[in-house]
Amino acid sequence: MAENSSETSSSGHRRCLAHSLEERSTSACMGSSKWIRLNVGGTYFLTTRQTLCRDPKSFLYRLSQADPELDSDKDETGAYLIDRDPTYFGPVLNYLRHGKLVLNRDLAEEGVLEEAEFYNITSLIKLIKDKIRESDCKTSQVPVKHVYRVLQCQEEELTQMVSTMSDGWKFEQLVSIGYGRAHQSEFLLIVSREVKGEASALPNNSGQLVSIGSSYNYGNEDQSEFLSPRIMSGIALSRLAQERKAWRKDHPFGFVAVPTKNPDGTMNLMNWECAIPGKKGTPWEGGLFKLRMLFKDDYPSSPPKSKTE
Repeated sequence: MAENSSETSSSGHRRCLAHSLEERSTSACMGSSKWIRLNVGGTYFLTTRQTLCRDPKSFLYRLSQADPELDSDKDETGAYLIDRDPTYFGPVLNYLRHGKLVLNRDLAEEGVLEEAEFYNITSLIKLIKDKIRESDCKTSQVPVKHVYRVLQCQEEELTQMVSTMSDGWKFEQLVSIGYGRAHQSEFLLIVSREVKGEASALPNNSGQLVSIGSSYNYGNEDQSEFLSPRIMSGIALSRLAQERKAWRKDHPFGFVAVPTKNPDGTMNLMNWECAIPGKKGTPWEGGLFKLRMLFKDDYPSSPPKSKTE
């Protein structure tokens, strides 16, 4: 009888001792008065053990439990030293406090993800990766517009023009337009710039050619190919207008080249009525042979088509 009483008393003592140890272990994390001071990259953070114990698999949990396998140092104030960026640690600590990811607009999600992975906070890692994927999807849905600029220059100016391009402009194509002032070769230099998710600073009349000195801007062209037919047509019209001016100033005697008229009375530079006089001393002398010249939008890259009438 005495032996049974002794065994019962011993068993009860062991249960009480185990329960006491369990409560002590729990209170180590749950005790609101248990504060921990962290020195992260020279910036101090004050938080509770309960906050750091949110994720049992994290580095911060082991730190709060003084894990003997974790080599952690303290500074002269008793704060745990952590050699990480304090800017990105703030959102991580706040997540452990209230379970929500709150980021300032100027804070990169990728930077917070790096910290979450370092501290091994699995739920936060998943949350940030999902947020990054969502942002990438929204960005990919924003239409990319291309703004094109056509610059007219002489051969000696080409190198300087290309080398001084900035603000996102890049070279696209070079089109020779013959000879200009002082019999120097002239070119149309076509450059482009991407405009994604922002208003273009160029005019909104995207279908028109806007003259700016010796350059021409084509605004808000939303396209995936190099140049739209409207832009190439603008280049052709600019070249043909120059050639018409030069032709009227000086052309061989007896030859005729005149642009046709549109139904509304405007000039159609893409369709010309021409005539060639018969050469002297040949059976064709005294004749005037008519033909029509049709220019395409990609002129002068491709020659015009001609047909006799």
